Order: sequence, then C-alpha cells, then structure tokens
Amino acid sequence: MNKNPLVAFLLSFIPGLGHLYVGNNKRAFLYAVGFFGPLGLIGMFIIANPHNPGPEEILFTLLVIAILTAILNMADMIVNLLRQPPSYARHPEHSSVAGSPQAQSANQANNERFYTIILSLIPGLPHFQLGLMQRGLTFIVGFFGLLAMITFVSFVTREDGFFVFLFALPVIMFYGFFDAMQLLNRKQRGEAIVDRTIFEDLERNRETDRRSKAVALLLAVFPGAGHLYLGLQQRGLQLMAAFLLSLYLMDALRISIFLYLIPIIWFLSLFDAMQIVSKPEGEELKDVPFVKGLKNHQRWVGMTLVAIGAYYLFDSAILRLIQEAFPQWRVSYWFDRYAQVIIISVLFIAGGFKLMLGSRKNPVQAEGDTPQ
Repeated sequence: MNKNPLVAFLLSFIPGLGHLYVGNNKRAFLYAVGFFGPLGLIGMFIIANPHNPGPEEILFTLLVIAILTAILNMADMIVNLLRQPPSYARHPEHSSVAGSPQAQSANQANNERFYTIILSLIPGLPHFQLGLMQRGLTFIVGFFGLLAMITFVSFVTREDGFFVFLFALPVIMFYGFFDAMQLLNRKQRGEAIVDRTIFEDLERNRETDRRSKAVALLLAVFPGAGHLYLGLQQRGLQLMAAFLLSLYLMDALRISIFLYLIPIIWFLSLFDAMQIVSKPEGEELKDVPFVKGLKNHQRWVGMTLVAIGAYYLFDSAILRLIQEAFPQWRVSYWFDRYAQVIIISVLFIAGGFKLMLGSRKNPVQAEGDTPQ
C-alpha cells in the first residue's frame, strides 16, 4: 500500500505513530516504549507522592530518555522518507501511465514540495535544495547566530531575561518556511528565481519605493501591524482592535473564553497577511474590512461607547462613594462578584438572538424576494 509521506511525517510528532503508519511495527513499538515508558514512570512517581515524587536525578534522567527517543524517532522517519524513491518508481505495473512525462513531472513536483516541508525544520536547508545558497546561508546564520549570541550573553551576564529574545527564533523559522514555499511555487510555475539574500531584497524594495514583503510578514507577528504597513488601514485596525480588546477584557473581566479567542485572532491575522504577501507583484491590494458596515451603524457604536463609559464611571467613582457612605451594604463585593458576569451573559444572549433573527431574514434577502 502506498503511504502518504507527509502524513507519516506529521504522525511522527507522536513517537511510534508514524512508523506504525508506514508499517515499521518493531520501530513503532521501540520508540513508543522509549518515549511513553519514562513519562509513565514519572507520572507514577508524582501520583504516588505528589509532594516528594522522588530523586530529581532519576526524574531528570527519565525525562532526558524520553526527549532523546522523540528526537531519534523523528530523525529516523526523516531519513527513511528521504531515502524513498519517487512515488511513480514504486509501481512498475503502471509504468506505461506513471512513466509518462506528465506523471513524472507531477510526482517530481509533489516530492520536491514534501522535501521542502521536511527540510524547513532547519531554516535555510530548503533554500539549499532549491539551489539558493546565499539565501539559505542568510537564514542559517541568522537562526543559529542569534541562538548562540543569546545563549552566550545570558551565561556571561547571568541574566535570564535575555532568553526572552529566543521568541525571535520561531519567527525566523516560520518566515524561512514561508519564503521557501513561495519560491518553490514560483519555480514550479516556471518563473525564474534569483539567489538573493533578504537584505538585497530589502535594498531593492527601498530603491523602487515598494513595501517589503519580508518586513510586512515580520510585523504580522503582532495582529494588524503587517496590514497597516501594507496600507490596509481598515483591515489592520480591526484586527489590532479585536486582539487588544480581547486581551483587555480577559484581564479586566477575568473571562476565560477570551483565552480561546486570542489565538484565533492571532492566527487569522498572520495567515491573512501571508495570503496578501503571497499575491503576485503588481496586483492591487484592496482594503476590505473583516466586519463591514460599521459606518452604517454609528448609532450602535456610540451607544456602546456611552455604555462602557457609564459602567466605568459607576464602578470607579459612584460605587466607591456608596461604599464609603454605607459600608455595611457591601455593594462593591456584590457588584464585583455578580455584575460583570450578568452583563457579559446578557450581551452574549442578546447577540445570539440578534444572529438568530438575522439568519431567518438572510435567505429571503438572498433570493431577492420583496414584500408584496
């Protein structure tokens, strides 16, 4: 049976599962035992004695064994997948069809895309595969150079705060993957790709007075910033406002639902910026807001702002005056405990009814029916 190499690679993030998918049952068993066995022992130690699970040396050794097994499992899968011949060469019984130039070209494109995805785990390697040595060196030097510099400075200064800059490493890795896939798509479309470093691209865009796609994608790490840089004011402001408002409401009102909403907004902004950046050069970028028609509902926006202002006026000024005048009433306690929950619940219920009533009218409007 022909197994999908991309599925096998993704399943390998769970040690043993990828090898089980491709039929290597012995390796799947060994990697699964080597990873989940030590973790299971650590869990047993913790359950048996939560306050003093056991010697730290033993727990640390078990954790190291599990991590090394996971790394070895992934490396073994990558090596096996890279050694596999192209998919059309594994079916000699269909050589008359699979050996055609069109089939070979399609399979070669799929295999090249698959290898690019796997090699993107180390920034720069997919560019080497595409023959872009200078661009690949830029990503490799930037990634490992930043890692070495942060580690060296942290150990020399004995300040752990420098490790916060390690968050830049996933950004470099993510952008390297996106850049490699974009160049691969251009190559498979028959376009010529030039081996230029990122800095040469930035200088070239500056000379031609164009917005840099690299800068836009890096700014897109903060929701809305990349869109604002590209001139998409309405789209960027809505994303940034939604993200910051969710952070504020989660902190001020202590509503856990925004903990799930924040990653959704972040990924939506990032992938939307990726789609905009990947458009062909010269194509006009249209500033289409996510939520349309806000200008037609200025009355509702104004009422919302008035309600928010009245709420904070009551919470920060009037409520304190009442509490100082009548301390036995415990008004602040009851308001903090129940008022915010009641207000948010009423808003959600009202919004739900609004959507339900609106959904009933949409089919009629879509058909173009008019009242008689």
